[in-house]
Amino acid sequence: FLETPLKRYSSGMQLRLAFAVAAHLEPELMLVDEILAVGDVEFQRRCIQRMSRLSKEGRTVVFVSHDLGAITRLCTRAVWTDKGQVRAEGEPTEIVQQYYAAILGQSGQAEFEISHDVGVSHVSLLDGKGDLLRRPIRGEPFVVQARVVATESVPHVDMEIYLGANDGTTVFSELWSDQAALPELLPGPGEYLVRMEVPALLPAGDYVLGIKLESPHVKYFDRTVMGFSVVPRPGDRQQWLTRRRVVQIGHGWSRERADGVASRSDGVLSGTGTDPHDD
Repeated sequence: FLETPLKRYSSGMQLRLAFAVAAHLEPELMLVDEILAVGDVEFQRRCIQRMSRLSKEGRTVVFVSHDLGAITRLCTRAVWTDKGQVRAEGEPTEIVQQYYAAILGQSGQAEFEISHDVGVSHVSLLDGKGDLLRRPIRGEPFVVQARVVATESVPHVDMEIYLGANDGTTVFSELWSDQAALPELLPGPGEYLVRMEVPALLPAGDYVLGIKLESPHVKYFDRTVMGFSVVPRPGDRQQWLTRRRVVQIGHGWSRERADGVASRSDGVLSGTGTDPHDD
């Protein structure tokens, strides 16, 4: 594209060129605004590597982004701005947690206005009986339910449900289209209840839930819909609650004698998706 006029560049190509120029100039101060919003995974990875290297060289990088996970990984200090005013400033993980706590509720449900032909009007957390669940319990699965409204027939609509920890780390991101056996998400106009079960893999802690609804050409809905806490079970050990981990597996432990001599305690140790020591 060296001979291609700049006016024919896409927005992503322009951003790549701008970042390449800035990165090779090695400036003392670099301002980067939503650089990770466009481009493929490889481009984003190279941007993060370059910004990290500039920071280690003693240069100042001001990184503006809604990608809170990238902020906690890259930055040594964070500033939270709201309507042109500084709300908080300090250590990135602490500021991200304050941000989530301020903008998200803990009611287990949220309602939204429909502004397109397709939208999400209501999102809720449900227990195994289908009842509203404000705070899931560690070691127990729960269901994310979204009410999707389509005022007209829109083909090839896909839904993504993603979950993040309160430090911005993405815990999981699942698409309706990940399972080829599922039918079309919205076969026609109407209201649909779309559910996804979250297995018992989440440690106790605070989380944020997001939903994206889009077709190949139109993004209808993309936002963080609620925050919630996974609470400990009665009798949980403190170590289980303070250990840093994204998910808790709780399965797959086994032991046997290396010399082949059997013992009464040999065998497979399985859990319930909570903690390998629960049994």
